[in-house]
Amino acid sequence: QNAFAILQNKAAEHYDAAHVYITNWDFEMAEQELKASIMCVPKTMAAHRDYCFVALFRGNLGRSVAEFLQVVGLCEPVAYTEQQKNEIKDSGLKLHYRRGLALAGESKYDDALTEFEWARDYRPNAGKVTRSIAFVYASIGQFERAEKEYAQGFQVDPADAYGHADLAFLMAAKGSAERAVEQLSEAVKLQPKVAALHVDLGWMAESKGGLSKAENEFMEAVKLSPKHASLWTHLGKLQARQGKADEAKHAYEQALALDPEQMDAKEGLSHLGGGQG
Repeated sequence: QNAFAILQNKAAEHYDAAHVYITNWDFEMAEQELKASIMCVPKTMAAHRDYCFVALFRGNLGRSVAEFLQVVGLCEPVAYTEQQKNEIKDSGLKLHYRRGLALAGESKYDDALTEFEWARDYRPNAGKVTRSIAFVYASIGQFERAEKEYAQGFQVDPADAYGHADLAFLMAAKGSAERAVEQLSEAVKLQPKVAALHVDLGWMAESKGGLSKAENEFMEAVKLSPKHASLWTHLGKLQARQGKADEAKHAYEQALALDPEQMDAKEGLSHLGGGQG
């Protein structure tokens, strides 16, 4: 009885969500939520009735007729198979997550959170969703809640390198430089072949005065992404600041070979006595 009551509540939540989307003329999302409502309780006749009209609006005449026959009692509602249920869950995750990302990109954070929470409702163990929720909370200044969400995400997906990277920047924003470096170091450990993570760790180490650490990270970055002139330029700057003139000269020359307009590399090389005026 408790289990059925929970399913009834979930069916009602999905049905109410469908009506919000119908009001906004978003029939793709409305169909998703009506299917989810029926998945929870197959005999939710109001959902079948509305699905009949939504399917018609979406040009799916066959589905519309099938739903109509169930509404008028000419055939009994049939529970979805496990495969169909998984397809509905996967679709719900994808649609809500995609919508949440779009809304977050427009800084509509409250609406984005709603969509991300729906996505998590479909697939609670989707680490990317929890990470996105954490990122939104950080974006609106709710750092403690964001940190809790990141921690929850790591329980679901311990190998989420980008979650650790996001948390690192949250720690940096809170003034916790040491913890920020720890989190980015963990991200690099998990994804050592991603140049961007080495760059982020290099910048963060440099901001703390760790020039040697920063140099090592930029050296890894140029190994992974040797065609980016700006990475070579910054590597040269780090080496020059440590008095490594020969290494810096080589880095600047590499940068200029890729992009002759790298002004910082030109200037740096000039200071080392190998100028390209």
